[in-house]
Amino acid sequence: MTQFVPGIERVFTPDIKRVEVDISPRGDIKQGQELAKATKFDEALKEFDAVLKEDPTSIKAHLSAGNVKYKQKQYQDAIAHFEAAIRLDPISTNAYLRAARVHLEQGGVEQALEHFQNALKLDPNLAMAYVGLGQVLLKQENFNEAVQQLTKALRINPRLLAARKRLAQAYDHQEKHSEAAAQLKAVLRIKPTDANAYAGMGKIYFIQQNYNAAREAFKKAIALEPESSSNAQLGLAVSLIEEEKIEEASAILAKVALDSSKNEE
Repeated sequence: MTQFVPGIERVFTPDIKRVEVDISPRGDIKQGQELAKATKFDEALKEFDAVLKEDPTSIKAHLSAGNVKYKQKQYQDAIAHFEAAIRLDPISTNAYLRAARVHLEQGGVEQALEHFQNALKLDPNLAMAYVGLGQVLLKQENFNEAVQQLTKALRINPRLLAARKRLAQAYDHQEKHSEAAAQLKAVLRIKPTDANAYAGMGKIYFIQQNYNAAREAFKKAIALEPESSSNAQLGLAVSLIEEEKIEEASAILAKVALDSSKNEE
């Protein structure tokens, strides 16, 4: 039995267990997504990479990283992330759609077609998959089938702008200009600020020899997107030439030439 001895303090010393602290950075997917929205792509990728280092099976991190790589036009890296997501979750329609989009961007039509079809097997009401099939068929110049697939997309979602724009392209290739115009007008009813739709309307009006309407449509397209409107400016110039407004057309063509030379520098 231990006896208490007066004048001597007993000191309690607990057993100390050394704890190893993980000081490696832990990624945050939500933070990375916010950074990506702010176009801070390198910072966003650091977050996603940190998540994947800790958990290589994170589907959200693969999809998010793939999106950033796609925006950076690093397509091979983007495909690697999306294909990884598919392997981890073979029933993820989102992963199939994103992988297909990148394959299509790179000209991998067959791979894109396979992924769009896989997405539709999982969800036959997936409107964007029908839009994707329409894009593939447009590239294959199978315009009749493209119209059918894009029409399916619009039956599911009549407000799907991507479907209406692609459908307008298909009709344009078929020289069904009235049908194409109807789709572009529908786009503008839904989104009155769509510059591409105005440019498309300008092209159709020009083909129909309605040069005044073409001129106004091209002007609206340019006003909405001044920095990316070279095609619209060329369309405007040609419309002005048809109206015998040569000086105005010459000024526009000179500006297009100047902008083009600056971009080459």
